[in-house]
Amino acid sequence: MSSLFTVAEIDLARLGLAVLAGDELDVVVGGLGLGYTARAVLADPRVRSMHVVEALGVEPAEVVFVDDVLANVRGAQAAGVNAVHFALTDTYGSLRWRLQALGVPGL
Repeated sequence: MSSLFTVAEIDLARLGLAVLAGDELDVVVGGLGLGYTARAVLADPRVRSMHVVEALGVEPAEVVFVDDVLANVRGAQAAGVNAVHFALTDTYGSLRWRLQALGVPGL
């Protein structure tokens, strides 16, 4: 997520974690998510580990990228990544629906 919207980045990370059950979570972030997203993830005491997607050796089509900047979403799509535009006016429910449509588990 763009560093222009750090509050939204933190809130989105917290929302994503809030719906997850369990006490030992393994979380994956993108390289650009190593800023405020990673800080929010690591602040959750349930997080056991955090992995950077680029280090996992997965194909772009196996990744889902969420960002509030449309240009970043289009760039990810051009690279073959499943990308979702999450505008500041969108609801968590709409994001959840779009992620479910992409087959993201656990939602």
